[in-house]
This record gives sequence, C-alpha cells and structure tokens, in this order.
Amino acid sequence: MFAILFRALAKPGNREHLLEFLKKNSKYCKDYELGTLNFDILPDPANENAFYVYEAYEDCEAFKQHQKNPPYKEWDGALKKELVAESTDIFKGQSLCSPRAGKTLEEKLQELSQLALIVATYLVVVSIVAFFSGWTLLGDSDKLYSVLALGLIGLSGSSVAALTSCLDRYAKGFELEDGTKFPKEAEGETFNRRMARWFIFRPFLGFLMAPVFIWGMKFFVNESANFTTPLQGLAFSAFLGGLLAKSVIDLFKGLFKNVFKG
Repeated sequence: MFAILFRALAKPGNREHLLEFLKKNSKYCKDYELGTLNFDILPDPANENAFYVYEAYEDCEAFKQHQKNPPYKEWDGALKKELVAESTDIFKGQSLCSPRAGKTLEEKLQELSQLALIVATYLVVVSIVAFFSGWTLLGDSDKLYSVLALGLIGLSGSSVAALTSCLDRYAKGFELEDGTKFPKEAEGETFNRRMARWFIFRPFLGFLMAPVFIWGMKFFVNESANFTTPLQGLAFSAFLGGLLAKSVIDLFKGLFKNVFKG
C-alpha cells in the first residue's frame, strides 16, 4: 500500500476555503477513485489553521491515477499557492503493514488472466455443445424443435464471435477497474471484468437473432432457398446469423438513432 501524510497550514483568512477544498477532494476520491483507500483530513491540535492529510492508495499506480484527476490538478496548480502558507511532507512511501492494504498489481493482473481463460473455456464449451445440440434437433418435424435448433446453432455462432473478441482483447492486455491499462502502451480494447460479464451473456444474442435472421432471409433475399435448404445450408445460415448478431443489432441501433434524430 502506498501512503502519504502531510501537514498544510492555511494562509490567514483561508482556513475555511482550504478545509472546503480538502473535503471536496476527499469526496471525489470516494466517488470516483477505486484505488484510493483513504483521504482523511485531521485537525492539528496545536494550530486550528493547520490540517494533517492522510492518503492511502492500493499501490503507486493508483496514486498516479489520482494525480490525473481534476482535484489534484487544481491543487497542484494555483490553488495550493493561494491557500497554503506552509506544506510539510511527513511521510511518503510504502506502508509496512495495513489492514486496508489491497492486492498487488501483479495479483490483479493474474486474476484478470485467469478470468480471461475461464471465459474463453466457457465460450468454447458453449459453442460446441450448442452447435451439436442444434444440429441434432434440426431435422425434427416439430416446428418448435426446429426453431430451438436454429437458436442453438445461432448461439454457437455468437459464442465464436464472443470468443474471437475475448482472445483479441486478452492478446492486447488488461484494463483495471480504474481504467488503467497494462501494458501501458496497449492500444485498442483490452480485457477487463466488465467485458467478462458481457461475454458470458453475449452468446444468447445469437439464440434470439438466428431464427429472425432465417425468417428475414426468406422475405428479403432472392433465391433464399439456396441458404435455407438443405439442412447444411440452413445450419450455416443460422450459424452466420449468430456470428453477426451483435453487428446486426448495432446496425439497427444506428438506424433508429438516425431516424429519431431526423
């Protein structure tokens, strides 16, 4: 855990202004900085115009993130010179022991790596099971089973799309809860916990979209029979519908936005 303790003496007539800013800074840390464990403001018993400020962060990276946020930039700019007569750093460095100490950066990255592998394994298993289950039901004469078969094959296609996206993000790097990326030079979309939850449920888009995709082809595609018969063609079309499910939904969202804006 990275900790800082400093004393700030307010300039004459600026005690309340300094206290107000420190409270605002503390609230910002609580609301927006996941890596900030403490931002405590303590009165100096010997001088009512002075305050001790104790800051605690999960690690040095969390403190660097804190330095990028608006209150710190405001403090480090003109405000500190305007309000503070004297600022004394008492301690700045790694704590020896603390019940608030969080996980190390290495532990967080290791957890994200394990989570990515779990999600990828889940998507592989789901895609295989869904495809063969759908193929088994596809030749059934019952219409309900036929729709279910299309949905399962579409679920398989959507699982493959999610797996591709998951592995692509995993290859580029990781993103912590506070938005910090590792490696720092990572570009584009990286793997994080929020996306892990999305990858778990994304395959079900294909389950819903594949039957709709097949029905749409029958209405809007010339010679649609080439894509819906025989069973291999129908299975391919359903798989393709699942594979493109998210792209199709994004397309419709964009169309609706343009229509309502117009």
